[in-house]
Amino acid sequence: MMDTTFYMQLDALIGHHEYDKAEEFLLKAFQEASADEQNHADRITVSNELMGFYRERNRLPECEHYMKVLLREIRHIRLKGGLEYATLMLNVSNANRVLGNLDEAERYFLIVKDIYEKELPANDYRLATLYNNLSLVYRERGENEKAMPLMKKALEIVRALPGAGRAAAVSCINIANLLVTMGNADEADEYAKSAMGLLESAGQSDGIDYAAALAAGAKAALLRSDYDTALRNYEDAGKLMKNDSGRTDAYRAIIGRQIEILEMSGRKEEAERLRKEIEQ
Repeated sequence: MMDTTFYMQLDALIGHHEYDKAEEFLLKAFQEASADEQNHADRITVSNELMGFYRERNRLPECEHYMKVLLREIRHIRLKGGLEYATLMLNVSNANRVLGNLDEAERYFLIVKDIYEKELPANDYRLATLYNNLSLVYRERGENEKAMPLMKKALEIVRALPGAGRAAAVSCINIANLLVTMGNADEADEYAKSAMGLLESAGQSDGIDYAAALAAGAKAALLRSDYDTALRNYEDAGKLMKNDSGRTDAYRAIIGRQIEILEMSGRKEEAERLRKEIEQ
């Protein structure tokens, strides 16, 4: 059975950005769990972690594969109901959202919502996670009137929790991005700056979350046609993303936004230089 040592080793590898080693560690653990046909518990644990790992790395075929493995294992042991089941379904919901299966994601999220709201206190962090992630499904479907109340409900919960600065920041980033979609630049900028402040206070101004806050601020600046601020934010976000995860698709998208702004500003040579860099 997996114990705390498994999670400590995994957290240490990811915490030090040793993603290749983390993947190797997880795949080896899955292979070991698969050696015993009856070891469904460990396969559930590891496939859940692999699904999340590949989701975070934006490696969608692998994410989908281990999501299917996880669901198969859950069905095999007839796990249904209760907090353990709900938390696994929350992770499956997030995987489906990233994979673009929004209806499936909503279906699973609503199952989780029913269990969490019955079994958890109203100020539990897990409820905030649920509300926040369900809101992203509605946002991606363009149902902003459903998304915004859930986002603000999530933020209300996490702001009251000690040591939840990063979680509050993520909620602020999500709200900022939705406000950009709704055309509210000034309020979006306020939430983006709140996210940066929360991350700075938590000593987390050098990672992917801070990059997301910068990007949200850049989008708000673009709504005001403030190209200088938008470009500066995207440049800083790109540096953080490259340092954290390398030249991923998300990093390339940020560079693409910089190129667009440079071209709009008439800075063709700088845009061409960036384009050549990203094509390498």
